Amino acid sequence: MSELVAQTDFPFLVNEVKLKEFLTRYATMEDEEDRLREEKRLLKVDYETAFPMRAVLTALKVVRAQRKLAEHPKEPCNRVYQAVLEAKIEHHLAGLAQTMEAVVQEAQRSVTSP
Repeated sequence: MSELVAQTDFPFLVNEVKLKEFLTRYATMEDEEDRLREEKRLLKVDYETAFPMRAVLTALKVVRAQRKLAEHPKEPCNRVYQAVLEAKIEHHLAGLAQTMEAVVQEAQRSVTSP
């Protein structure tokens, strides 16, 4: 019989050895993820007064993302180009925020006007 089980045969023709192996490995990984998540939380608590935690963690994520992009095998992008793109995006987002603010103000005026 094939390793793959037809959906209609599912509850009865499961390879029990493979199922147990999978479940054991998967559950172990989930437990390890939970342990690491708790370890990270405690580490942040230990250092929460040493520096602005959110800023440091955001900077870490940004730098890692920049490095990843610079080293991307199909679409590498050096940091100078990344900085240019980021500036363009910042400018665009600022324009969107201004536009949204103007729309909200206009909507409020139209609601309060007789």
